[in-house]
Amino acid sequence: MRLPTGVIGVALSWPAGLARRRLAVELVSELEGIDKTIKGAEKDLKELVAACGSTLMELHGIGPSGAGRLLEDAGDISQFADRDHRPQWLPRTRSEYKP
Repeated sequence: MRLPTGVIGVALSWPAGLARRRLAVELVSELEGIDKTIKGAEKDLKELVAACGSTLMELHGIGPSGAGRLLEDAGDISQFADRDHRPQWLPRTRSEYKP
């Protein structure tokens, strides 16, 4: 006799199989909610970065969270007279960056 299967092939006629299926459905639902939250946060970050007038996201490899973090760390760059007047912890080139 073959047992009926449901989500991800879990045998549904046994109590353990029903519990595993219920848990799988619950976890997938939680992940969908988290994914929706992340997409909303990325959308908000894109809008905030664009409102700052930044073009950081046009650079390859810089997304909304990276651009937001760079803007947060550097602050308003107009406060620096030139490239030599910047915080010492803010590297100018990749070779200056030492983690």
